[in-house]
Amino acid sequence: MASENNLEPPKKCRGLALVFSMQGFGTLLCSLVLVIATQFVADPNLQWRIALSAGAVPMLIAFYFRWNMEETEEWKKMKNDLEYVKPVRNLSLVRVIKCISLRFCYV
Repeated sequence: MASENNLEPPKKCRGLALVFSMQGFGTLLCSLVLVIATQFVADPNLQWRIALSAGAVPMLIAFYFRWNMEETEEWKKMKNDLEYVKPVRNLSLVRVIKCISLRFCYV
């Protein structure tokens, strides 16, 4: 969803609708996997393990592609800006988040 913030509003809405519509597709696919598992596997303990494993495959694929993605230029610039921020101890989490979001921190 973070990449959706850079899109213009019509594409952003379309992408958001696509993300939420995939929930129905996932539910349908889960039911299909369970029906197939019940037809070919007799042990109920193995059936739910197959369904759970099948549900983990898309997540692992997404994790692999996200891990190997190039960082955006905006993130690289922000990361370089944050290297100059002094490390400060005993700051509250809210103040640290404000410092990062504003890209500067005065101590």
